[in-house]
Amino acid sequence: MKKRTLKVFLALCGISLATFLATARSTAQTSIREEQNKKILEECEKPGREKPSTELKAKMSILCGKAISLPKPPFPEKAKAAKASGVVVVDIVIDEEGRVIWAKAIEGHELLQPASVSAACRARYTPMKVSGRAVKATGVISYNFVNE
Repeated sequence: MKKRTLKVFLALCGISLATFLATARSTAQTSIREEQNKKILEECEKPGREKPSTELKAKMSILCGKAISLPKPPFPEKAKAAKASGVVVVDIVIDEEGRVIWAKAIEGHELLQPASVSAACRARYTPMKVSGRAVKATGVISYNFVNE
């Protein structure tokens, strides 16, 4: 479609060319960001990956205050059947945008660990900053499973 024809069409619809282009650009950026987040989630959940280096080791209390989204893990059916319960501690690394890019269960029942790691990978935090600059940080998340 030629630019002039597009302008006429958009004018008839009550949309400016700038608004149309901004919306198209925003949609493309959202699609790219969603694809990046999906890739990060897939990488985060892969077992056996080496822990990325970080500039900041956050205390648990600092992370709690920075959580934007902290999904709860589902209670696995196999763990329920085995009457497994208790706390699972997951070591995490957060990137400069507050996404969990690496997670590994370091304590807890082995039947509860995969669900905990998966939930930790979906968590989001306010980016950690040092001297006003966003940095990678490490911390822990604890999940308590109670079998009723």
